[in-house]
Amino acid sequence: MQLPTFWRSWMYWLSPFHYLLEGFLGAAIHDQPFECADKELARFRPPPGLSCDEYTRSTVEQAGGYVRQGVDGLCEFCQYATGDEFGRGFSVYYAHIWRDFGIFCGFIVFNYAVVYVATWMRFRGRNVVARLFKSKRRG
Repeated sequence: MQLPTFWRSWMYWLSPFHYLLEGFLGAAIHDQPFECADKELARFRPPPGLSCDEYTRSTVEQAGGYVRQGVDGLCEFCQYATGDEFGRGFSVYYAHIWRDFGIFCGFIVFNYAVVYVATWMRFRGRNVVARLFKSKRRG
């Protein structure tokens, strides 16, 4: 079940956890070698006269992953060769870790500022909300 489109279109970008998790995951999987289990490999026969590498070279260059020669002359293709290729499927990029760190720190500073201003307004006698309600009751 997915979030309704209204919430999904902006709430994802507003949540600080999006930036925190992208930064953590991007740093954790960067340049990590990825090896598919046997059941995750796509197996196929190359056309006669071509090796697995020759047949899949353009696909691997464009989409990533790796191909190897398997048993019985079958080619075995894994869609990911590194953690960065895996993260790309989730829009997680190592290049964004400092941007994400800055945005997350911005969330922290903003929240502290809101708490400080709200506390100052409440306890310094400038409670704007209370004044609005008092003036409406009298009027």
